Amino acid sequence: MDLSPHGLGTILVVDDESVVRNLCATILTSAGYKVLSAEDGFGALGLCKAEQTPVDLALVDIRMPKMSGPELIELLDCVVPLNLGIRFILMSGYTDPEALDQANGNQRHCSFLQKPFRPSELLEAVRRELDTAERRSKMG
Repeated sequence: MDLSPHGLGTILVVDDESVVRNLCATILTSAGYKVLSAEDGFGALGLCKAEQTPVDLALVDIRMPKMSGPELIELLDCVVPLNLGIRFILMSGYTDPEALDQANGNQRHCSFLQKPFRPSELLEAVRRELDTAERRSKMG
């Protein structure tokens, strides 16, 4: 499997911490991805509705005020038809069982990325998730 950190696609980054959100956006943009970023689920839904091209992957914090990451994932499925093939990586700085259950219990396949992470870990997780989606689309 090619885990090269560079790639193409549109990545949605949703995190209420501006430092984390901006750092992820910078890393992903420098690797060639188009990045949309939002500080909460409502902002993310608005961006996805306004965007003319589908989002390939969403990198979403599990615990945010107003709307959790898993709640956002469910709403993206319901209200943004262009994004039916979107992949998800849930991230969290928490290691408690509840946070991990939220990532694992989601109806859609979600990867999990533990904060803090190195830039290389972020890029590898994104590439791995996008490669999985690409292989599945070729098979079906």
